[in-house]
Amino acid sequence: MIMLVSSVMIPTSPPPLWAQNYTVDRAASDDLTTYLRKNRLPLVGAQVLSSPDGQKRLVLYGFVASDFGKHDAETKALAHLGGSGFTVENRIAVRPEIEHLKSSHHTTASGPPAQAENPNSGNLTFDHVMDDIQRYGVKDPPGEADLSGP
Repeated sequence: MIMLVSSVMIPTSPPPLWAQNYTVDRAASDDLTTYLRKNRLPLVGAQVLSSPDGQKRLVLYGFVASDFGKHDAETKALAHLGGSGFTVENRIAVRPEIEHLKSSHHTTASGPPAQAENPNSGNLTFDHVMDDIQRYGVKDPPGEADLSGP
């Protein structure tokens, strides 16, 4: 009887820099998210983090309609936080179709906010999109993967 023994070497590497022990500054994160949403970036959120050694990190997430909006969110966030000193991770997804969303938050002269449109009508509202984000998270719908191949 012949017995073969093989071993597998698994290379190890130091943990990535982002694996450091960062602490979320909840108040700063909430304040910045509110600021961005009140300044024409309603689908963008922010998380402000700091490490024990004083490093600061800013993570932006959500959706905008253009590359300009993605850059604008980063510029506004850094300005609101006082400028430099932050490592920025911009996870904002550019989705041109959201430019045409309607908000049901607007009030009319006659009183209450407008009712949300039927989601099957093709006219999604801001509320519908935010509800979907809360329910399903921030990920691409099935079938929108890059089909261009390797």
